[in-house]
Amino acid sequence: MTRDDILEELRALIQRHLDGPVNADLETDIQRDLELDSMKKLALIVEIENRFRLSFEPEDDLQTQTVGDLESVIERHLDGNSR
Repeated sequence: MTRDDILEELRALIQRHLDGPVNADLETDIQRDLELDSMKKLALIVEIENRFRLSFEPEDDLQTQTVGDLESVIERHLDGNSR
């Protein structure tokens, strides 16, 4: 799965999670721009884990401030699972 594929899937998940169109790019701040509080962010993370069949580690949550951060964490987990 390419970086663009991951980002496209991530955008679709965010749109479904927020029940509407969202213009999310790599620099989009999850809390400020998407207005996700900690509970909504957790629900989104669970959806991401289910879609990509991965499990976020506690330190991953600390590294996810933007959509690009989420994409990087997903990519790192997928690369680790393919080895």
